[in-house]
Amino acid sequence: MDLTTMPQGTFEWLILIASIVVSIVLTSTVWSVLARLQVFEKSKKSYGARWAIVALLVALIITVFLRVDIAYSVKLLGTLSMLLAATTLIL
Repeated sequence: MDLTTMPQGTFEWLILIASIVVSIVLTSTVWSVLARLQVFEKSKKSYGARWAIVALLVALIITVFLRVDIAYSVKLLGTLSMLLAATTLIL
């Protein structure tokens, strides 16, 4: 599957949605483990680090499960990081 273009067909959309769901589950697991280990303090700065981990995991999972081009995943990671950083600043 080439994600440099929009997904074509139902199967590619299902794979994309499944990879996002898997990344959310994995991210929440990592997030809770880090919270139990008290890696992050309860401050605004720690939310930026958490969102960076989320963006990294999403890009990694999409790369691994969908076997997409690494360059696309780097672009995706950059885009997600910017969006999540902006969300963190707004919150």
